[in-house]
Formats: sequence, structure tokens, C-alpha cells
Amino acid sequence: MDNNPNGTALAGPSAFQIPYLIRQKICSSLDTPCPNGADWRLLAQRLKLDRHMSFFASKASPTSMILDLWEAQHFHSGNLNQLATVMADIGKQEAMIFLVSDGEC
Repeated sequence: MDNNPNGTALAGPSAFQIPYLIRQKICSSLDTPCPNGADWRLLAQRLKLDRHMSFFASKASPTSMILDLWEAQHFHSGNLNQLATVMADIGKQEAMIFLVSDGEC
């Protein structure tokens, strides 16, 4: 298993991943298109992943694909605060509450 100087695992069972229950709550909150745009498309835009929109749209869970890519880009920090902030900005406070409460466990 590889570790970075900050102690976050880069590979193996300790590698950074969004906890499963948090991921499920975010996906269920954002996968369904929302008339005001507060869905997976806005998440991709806020995380600066919107150049991959057609790829995400072709998947059963666009949100899950976005989170996979975000995890891969942030494996070194393992910081859920950015994701929680984006969820709040999108107006999905209920998912943000799960991020904070589950992430602290």
C-alpha cells in the first residue's frame, strides 16, 4: 500500500473514497433531473467536470460517475469539505448534512 506524506493512502483498502452511504444519498438526491437545474449537471459544473457532460448523461447514475472522477482527482487530500460546500451551493442541504454527520463518524 502506498502512502503520501500526509498519511492518506494512495492505493489499497485505505485509499480515499467517499463513504458508501454518503455517496448513495448524494446520488439519490442528484440523479433525477430537476427543473431548476439543481441536479447532477450543476454538480459537474461546480466541480469543474462539465466538459464530460455527454459521458455522464449516458450513464445510469451520472452522479456516481462524477463522484468517481472527483475522488480520483482528490485522492491525495481525502477532503470532503469541498464536496459539502458544493452540495450546499447547489441547494442540496439535506445531502450536505449527511456529508457532515457521516463524515465525522
